[in-house]
Amino acid sequence: MKIVLTDISLCAGELLPDAKAVDIYKYIKSLASAGVRYAEIDQRIIQKLRKLPQGIGYIYRATSHEDVEIIKNHKFNYALIKYSDLFKNIRPDIPVMLEMPYVERAYRQMLGFAQSRLGGRITAVRFCDDFGYKTLGEMRRFVTKIRNTIPIPVDFCPINSHKTALDCALKLTFSGADCISFTVPHISRFAYLEEYIMTLMGAYRIHPERFNSAGLLGASIYSYNIFCEEEESPREINVPYRSISTSVNADTGETVPLMPNFRPVDLGSAEYKSALEKMISRTELDEETSDALIDAVKYFDIDLCSDSVLYGRHKGLKN
Repeated sequence: MKIVLTDISLCAGELLPDAKAVDIYKYIKSLASAGVRYAEIDQRIIQKLRKLPQGIGYIYRATSHEDVEIIKNHKFNYALIKYSDLFKNIRPDIPVMLEMPYVERAYRQMLGFAQSRLGGRITAVRFCDDFGYKTLGEMRRFVTKIRNTIPIPVDFCPINSHKTALDCALKLTFSGADCISFTVPHISRFAYLEEYIMTLMGAYRIHPERFNSAGLLGASIYSYNIFCEEEESPREINVPYRSISTSVNADTGETVPLMPNFRPVDLGSAEYKSALEKMISRTELDEETSDALIDAVKYFDIDLCSDSVLYGRHKGLKN
C-alpha cells in the first residue's frame, strides 16, 4: 500500500524546555527510518539543530519575514504557509504548501486567492480540518472530487474534534489520498501514527510500503525526551454552582455568592450520583457488595454520564 506519511509533531507539539538537540536529531532519524516521507519543522527546531538529518524531506512552517531568510540557508522541500498568514506577504523562493480548512464549494476560490497573494507558487495543499464521520463510499467520493478539482498533491490532516481522526485517516487511505499527516506523541488534536499503523496491520493486515516498525518504536521512545505530555484538566465533581463574584456577610463573616452561575453538568452529575446511592442503600445487600456498587457509581457511571450525555460529546453515527 502506497501512502505518503507526514509527521507534524515538531510543530504541533510543545517542546520540553530542556529538550536536547541530540534527542531531536535522533527523533527525526527514527522517523526517516520508519518510512515517514516528510517532517514538518519550525524556527524552534532550526535554533536547536545546526544540521538537519538526511534521508527525510522537510516542510518548514513559515510565519514571518524572518523565516524567509532561514529558508534561503536550508534545503527544504516546502514552505508551509497557513491561509491566515497570507496577508503577511511571506514570499519564499521555494515551493509552497498552503494549509487551509476545507470549505465545501469555496476551496477552489480560496486556493485561487492564495495563489494571487503568493505569486502562483503553490505546489501542494494541506486540508487541516475535522472532516466529520463519513462512510467509506462517501470518503471515496470526497477524495475523488478533490483530486479531480485540484491538480496538485493534497495532504490531509484530520483534526480529532469528535474522536474521528483515526477513522478518517483509515478511510482516506482506502480512498486513494496522496498524503496524510500524523503525530507520534499523543497530541489530542490530531491522529496518532502508532494507532494508525497498528490498526492497518492488526485489523486489516496491511503493511504500508517502505514502513519500518523499529523506526517508529525509536521515534516513540525519543518523543518522551522531547515533548511535554498533555495533562487533562481536573474535573470538579459535586459542585452545584460556581459563583462569579462573592461578598462577606457583615454579621457572620461568611463568604456569600452574589451571582451564582449554575452549572447543569455538575449539578446533574451530583443528582445522578445521589439518586443511585440512595437506591443502593435501600436494597438488602451485604456490605462488600454494596461498597463495590457504590464505587462503580462513583468512578464509572458518573464519568460515562458526564462525557457522553451531559457534555454533549456523543454525536452518534451517520447512516
